[in-house]
Amino acid sequence: MRKCMSFMGIVLFLCLVASPLFAVGSEASPSAVGGVVLSLASDSASLAVSLPASGDAVSGDAVSGDAVSGDAVSGDAASSSAATLDSKTSGGADSGDGSSSDVAKSAFDLGITFGHGALSFNRFTGPGLSMTLGLTLGLSQRMELDLVSLIELVPHPFGDVVAGAEFTFALLGERSFGDNRAGIGINTYLSAGLLFSNHTPDRRYAPTYLTFSVTPIVVGSPYSGRRERFAKMGVAWNFQDNSVSMYWSIALYDYYLVGTWKDYR
Repeated sequence: MRKCMSFMGIVLFLCLVASPLFAVGSEASPSAVGGVVLSLASDSASLAVSLPASGDAVSGDAVSGDAVSGDAVSGDAASSSAATLDSKTSGGADSGDGSSSDVAKSAFDLGITFGHGALSFNRFTGPGLSMTLGLTLGLSQRMELDLVSLIELVPHPFGDVVAGAEFTFALLGERSFGDNRAGIGINTYLSAGLLFSNHTPDRRYAPTYLTFSVTPIVVGSPYSGRRERFAKMGVAWNFQDNSVSMYWSIALYDYYLVGTWKDYR
């Protein structure tokens, strides 16, 4: 009986000692989620977060999901802004290139041609002196159309006139770029054309000569406003009379009215 009384006294003492601990446990209950210990105190309504000392990775669900998602959203917004800026920049560059490529680079130019020119070894022309007078029109960067006339000066001024057109091709490079750049400064030209004259059996004015010539030395370009052509040599076939003449020129000078550097200032 005495032993039972002693055991009951011990149990009652333990209950009295443990009752404050149970009260504290009911007020604050710690919990661990994903290795993070959260402790909520009802009296202060505060959230305490303690990270584990072991250095384990913290899951995104446990730590401030709203803050993380906000950072992600702001990061996505920044990426979107950067992408938009890049697209605008590239778009502007493309539009700039497009606008420059949309500008038609016309190589048209217009000039006045004069100088020496003759048909030699020809039974319809005697010894004397003649000149070339005409126009030169640029068709492309390498091609041009020359409207030419051979006019007798001596011994009978304007006693014989041969006129026609020649297509000329620049062999060594662009005669004109059609923009604010000079063409090739030294070039060689190859020409072919058709001339009209009265060098026919019945002396009527008609298509008469097919011409083929080369000008080995060409200095200048339409961009510079003037050009010199030296030592033009070729043949002229009179298909009306079935004869061949020497078609040549010592020097020709071209002065340009359109397509010079003044037009690209």
